Amino acid sequence: MLATAKKLDDVAGLALPQTGVNLRAFVHQISNAGKQAKEFTVIINPRIIKKSSDIEKSYEGCFSVPGYKGLVPRHKTITVVYQDITGRLFTKEIRNPFLSRVFQHETGHLYKELYFQKMDPTDQLIPRKP
Repeated sequence: MLATAKKLDDVAGLALPQTGVNLRAFVHQISNAGKQAKEFTVIINPRIIKKSSDIEKSYEGCFSVPGYKGLVPRHKTITVVYQDITGRLFTKEIRNPFLSRVFQHETGHLYKELYFQKMDPTDQLIPRKP
C-alpha cells in the first residue's frame, strides 16, 4: 500500500482494498494543518464514531475512478477510533475539514463505497484537468 501510494502523483490517501488486499487499513499524508506531509500515516481498523452536522461540499478524485472528480458532501468534523501500525489505539476528533474529508473518503473504501455514491444525484462527474 505504501509503495503504491508513493508512486502516485497528488495522492492524499490510499486504502488497502484499492491495491487488491481486502484488509481494513489506509494511508494518508495530510498534516494537521491540512498540507501534505512528508511521510504517510498508516490507519488500521478505522471507525467514525461521531459526525458533525456541518456539511461541506468539495471536489474529490480517486485512484479507483481515474480521470474524474465529483462534488461530494462530507462532515466538517468527525471523531474517529483507529489503530496505528504498532497496534496502539487512538480516539481523535478531526476538526480540519480536509483531513476529515480524506478520512471519510478512505474509510468509505473499507465499506466498498466510492465517492460518487455520496454525491447528489443531480451533480455529475467531471473530467480532472491533467
